[in-house]
Amino acid sequence: MIIEALDESIPQRDTLSRLAAAYKMINAPLGELGRRTLVISTRALAGDDATYEALEMQISSVAAQRDAIAGRMIGILESAAFAHTHVDEGEAQRLIAAAESLTASVR
Repeated sequence: MIIEALDESIPQRDTLSRLAAAYKMINAPLGELGRRTLVISTRALAGDDATYEALEMQISSVAAQRDAIAGRMIGILESAAFAHTHVDEGEAQRLIAAAESLTASVR
Protein backbone atom coordinates (compact mmCIF):
# COMPACT_ATOMS: atom_id res chain seq x y z
CA MET A 1 0.00 0.00 0.00
CA ILE A 2 1.25 3.51 -0.77
CA ILE A 3 1.02 4.58 2.87
CA GLU A 4 3.53 1.98 4.00
CA ALA A 5 6.10 3.50 1.66
CA LEU A 6 5.70 7.00 3.05
CA ASP A 7 8.45 8.68 4.95
CA GLU A 8 7.79 8.77 8.69
CA SER A 9 7.98 12.57 8.53
CA ILE A 10 4.78 12.81 6.47
CA PRO A 11 2.26 14.73 8.56
CA GLN A 12 -1.18 13.28 9.19
CA ARG A 13 0.05 9.74 8.65
CA ASP A 14 -2.86 8.26 10.66
CA THR A 15 -5.45 10.10 8.57
CA LEU A 16 -3.71 9.04 5.39
CA SER A 17 -3.61 5.44 6.57
CA ARG A 18 -7.37 5.43 7.24
CA LEU A 19 -8.00 7.11 3.88
CA ALA A 20 -5.85 4.50 2.11
CA ALA A 21 -7.72 1.67 3.84
CA ALA A 22 -11.07 3.15 2.75
CA TYR A 23 -9.70 3.54 -0.79
CA LYS A 24 -8.71 -0.12 -0.83
CA MET A 25 -12.12 -1.13 0.56
CA ILE A 26 -13.94 0.44 -2.40
CA ASN A 27 -11.40 0.12 -5.18
CA ALA A 28 -9.60 -3.21 -4.80
CA PRO A 29 -11.20 -6.01 -6.83
CA LEU A 30 -11.27 -8.19 -3.72
CA GLY A 31 -12.09 -5.31 -1.40
CA GLU A 32 -15.39 -5.27 0.45
CA LEU A 33 -17.21 -3.31 -2.26
CA GLY A 34 -15.87 -5.56 -5.01
CA ARG A 35 -17.04 -8.68 -3.21
CA ARG A 36 -20.47 -7.21 -2.60
CA THR A 37 -20.94 -6.18 -6.22
CA LEU A 38 -19.84 -9.63 -7.34
CA VAL A 39 -22.74 -11.12 -5.36
CA ILE A 40 -25.14 -8.71 -7.09
CA SER A 41 -23.67 -9.50 -10.49
CA THR A 42 -24.10 -13.22 -9.85
CA ARG A 43 -27.75 -12.65 -8.91
CA ALA A 44 -28.19 -10.60 -12.09
CA LEU A 45 -26.86 -13.41 -14.26
CA ALA A 46 -29.18 -15.90 -12.58
CA GLY A 47 -32.25 -13.69 -13.00
CA ASP A 48 -34.57 -12.92 -15.86
CA ASP A 49 -33.97 -10.03 -18.27
CA ALA A 50 -35.70 -7.43 -16.08
CA THR A 51 -33.77 -8.53 -12.99
CA TYR A 52 -30.51 -8.51 -14.93
CA GLU A 53 -31.11 -5.01 -16.26
CA ALA A 54 -32.12 -3.60 -12.85
CA LEU A 55 -29.16 -5.11 -11.03
CA GLU A 56 -26.67 -4.10 -13.70
CA MET A 57 -28.00 -0.52 -13.48
CA GLN A 58 -27.46 -0.67 -9.72
CA ILE A 59 -23.88 -1.85 -10.25
CA SER A 60 -23.28 0.95 -12.77
CA SER A 61 -24.54 3.51 -10.28
CA VAL A 62 -22.32 2.11 -7.54
CA ALA A 63 -19.33 2.14 -9.89
CA ALA A 64 -19.91 5.80 -10.78
CA GLN A 65 -20.13 6.74 -7.12
CA ARG A 66 -17.03 4.69 -6.33
CA ASP A 67 -15.09 6.33 -9.15
CA ALA A 68 -15.90 9.80 -7.84
CA ILE A 69 -14.93 8.96 -4.26
CA ALA A 70 -11.83 6.96 -5.19
CA GLY A 71 -10.64 9.62 -7.63
CA ARG A 72 -10.60 12.25 -4.94
CA MET A 73 -9.01 9.86 -2.43
CA ILE A 74 -6.13 8.93 -4.71
CA GLY A 75 -5.54 12.60 -5.47
CA ILE A 76 -5.17 13.36 -1.77
CA LEU A 77 -2.97 10.31 -1.16
CA GLU A 78 -0.66 11.07 -4.06
CA SER A 79 -0.38 14.75 -3.17
CA ALA A 80 0.50 13.90 0.41
CA ALA A 81 2.98 11.21 -0.60
CA PHE A 82 4.78 13.01 -3.40
CA ALA A 83 4.24 16.71 -2.76
CA HIS A 84 3.95 16.57 1.04
CA THR A 85 0.74 18.59 0.92
CA HIS A 86 -1.45 19.10 3.97
CA VAL A 87 -4.55 16.92 4.15
CA ASP A 88 -7.87 18.57 4.86
CA GLU A 89 -9.04 16.43 7.81
CA GLY A 90 -12.69 17.25 7.20
CA GLU A 91 -12.53 16.23 3.57
CA ALA A 92 -10.64 13.04 4.40
CA GLN A 93 -13.27 12.12 7.01
CA ARG A 94 -16.10 12.86 4.56
CA LEU A 95 -14.48 10.64 1.93
CA ILE A 96 -13.95 7.82 4.41
CA ALA A 97 -17.58 8.11 5.51
CA ALA A 98 -18.74 8.18 1.88
CA ALA A 99 -16.76 5.02 1.12
CA GLU A 100 -18.20 3.26 4.16
CA SER A 101 -21.72 4.41 3.31
CA LEU A 102 -21.42 3.28 -0.30
CA THR A 103 -20.11 -0.11 0.76
CA ALA A 104 -22.89 -0.55 3.32
CA SER A 105 -25.53 0.37 0.73
CA VAL A 106 -24.60 -2.55 -1.52
CA ARG A 107 -26.50 -5.67 -0.51
